[in-house]
Amino acid sequence: MPSLKGMIREWEAKLGDRVLGINTLGTRRGDYPEQESEHGDSFWYESKSYYLNWLYLRPLCLGRQDVVYDIGCGAGRLLIVAALCGVARCVGLELSQRLCELAGENAANLRVPHAPLQIEQADACTRDYADGDVFLFCNPFGPTTLEVVLEKIRQSLQTRPRVIRIMYIHPEPGHRELFARLDWMELKLERTFPGARGIPAMYFEMKSPG
Repeated sequence: MPSLKGMIREWEAKLGDRVLGINTLGTRRGDYPEQESEHGDSFWYESKSYYLNWLYLRPLCLGRQDVVYDIGCGAGRLLIVAALCGVARCVGLELSQRLCELAGENAANLRVPHAPLQIEQADACTRDYADGDVFLFCNPFGPTTLEVVLEKIRQSLQTRPRVIRIMYIHPEPGHRELFARLDWMELKLERTFPGARGIPAMYFEMKSPG
C-alpha cells in the first residue's frame, strides 16, 4: 500500500498534468532508454513533483535571455516548469524514443503561455551546446557520460563567451568526485528542499576565460 506522502505526490502530479493538459508519467520510475548511450551508463526516468521542480529552479534566477537545456528530459516535466519561468527558449534532450515522443506531445499540448519548447532525441555526448545558458541535470546518467557532456559545454565557451549556470539534482558519489576534479566549475550552492526526501541539488557556474 502506498504511503500517505506517496499518495500526495501522485495526486499533485495528476493535478498538475490535468491543469496543463499534458502527461508526464506521474512520479514513478520509467524505463531505461531503448538503446544504449555511447558510454552505456544511462539511468531511468523519474519525475519530481511540480512544486519541487519549481523549488529546484528558483536559485537559478532564470531570466528572459536564458536558453535552458534539460539534459535527459524524460517526459518533460522539469523542462515545462522552466518554460513557465519567462525564459527565452527551452530545449529538452532525451535518448529514449518513447519518452522523447511523449515530451514532444506534452510540448505541443501545453495549454498555458510558455517559452518555445524544442524536444530532440539525442545522445547528450553528441550535442553542440553553444546556444545554451542554463543546463539542468536530474541524475540522467553516470559520471563517464557526465564528464563528456560537461567538457562539451565548457568548450562551447570558446565559441560563445558567456556565464553558464548548471543545476545537478541527486548527485551520487561518482558525480561528486567528478565535480571535485573540475576546477573550471565553481560550486555556488547546494540545497535540499522540503519534500525532496533528502535529495540535494548542486548549483555551479562556469565563466569564459578572461
